[in-house]
Amino acid sequence: MPNVHTLRDIENRGVVEGPLSKHTSSGNRLGSIRESELEKALRGNIKTASDIANDYKDLQDIYLERVKDFNRICSGFNNKFSRLNTANTELKAKYSAEIKSLKSNIKILEREATLAQKASSADKVQILSLEVKIRELEGKLEDIDLERTYYDLDVMGGVIEKPVEMPKLPDWLHDNLRSIVCELGLKDKVMELDKKLAKEDILEVLQKVILEKDHHLQDANARLEKALSEKDSLLHEANTHIKKHLASFEKKTSPDSFETLQVIGGTDISNTTLALPHLHSITGPEAEIRVMDSQSDTQKNQKTGLPPMKLRLLDMDEVTKHESS
Repeated sequence: MPNVHTLRDIENRGVVEGPLSKHTSSGNRLGSIRESELEKALRGNIKTASDIANDYKDLQDIYLERVKDFNRICSGFNNKFSRLNTANTELKAKYSAEIKSLKSNIKILEREATLAQKASSADKVQILSLEVKIRELEGKLEDIDLERTYYDLDVMGGVIEKPVEMPKLPDWLHDNLRSIVCELGLKDKVMELDKKLAKEDILEVLQKVILEKDHHLQDANARLEKALSEKDSLLHEANTHIKKHLASFEKKTSPDSFETLQVIGGTDISNTTLALPHLHSITGPEAEIRVMDSQSDTQKNQKTGLPPMKLRLLDMDEVTKHESS
């Protein structure tokens, strides 16, 4: 192992060799120069080593500080990671609970939807029955309101004509047809046909009935017109006889009684009958022939087959003949 000399050893050696160097030779001087160079080199290396050691210490301190900073940063990150993991765990638990509740709600709703679909038909039937009951109650309420209105009007002395109650017929039947069906007494028949036949068949039957009714009405109108024309002709004939009779008694009667007789012979046949008592009052005792009462008119009508007006006119002719004689 080579000898290692420290700086102190070299300094002590130089102190010892100083007084002895005067007595050394030139060869020894060359060795000393070499040693001095080596010493200088050694001193430089030692200084460099000390500088390196100092730099190492500084770098080590810096490293330690950096390590502390890194550890502090890592601890902060670890704390953040732990907090994030805790929050994530809480959120997972929360969302998992919400998902479970939503799934349970979905199952409940699906079950309710299934039950609702199963009960929909029954609900529809119940709704229709309730609507029918509501309509019936509304009709009863309207009837009660009408009865109350009529009662109030009767109490107040008012007079009102109750409307004709329309029977409960099919909804598709028009109001005009309803009134005709009520007049003809075909309500039960229409309801029976509504159950058995189609709407078109019922309308066809009703059209036939209406045509027959129109035919009967036309026939009745024709007969009524004929009767009215006969009535007018009889009234005209009666007025003619009355005017002839009045012309024969113009000089004997007063103007007031003549004006009274001018009213006779209106549109009613009974006016001619009412004229006969005035005529008897005008003629006085000279015209004792009177018109027969209703019983004798009926007996004459049964014997002769003539209407009462004809009999009254014949009696008037007899009065005229008696006066002229």
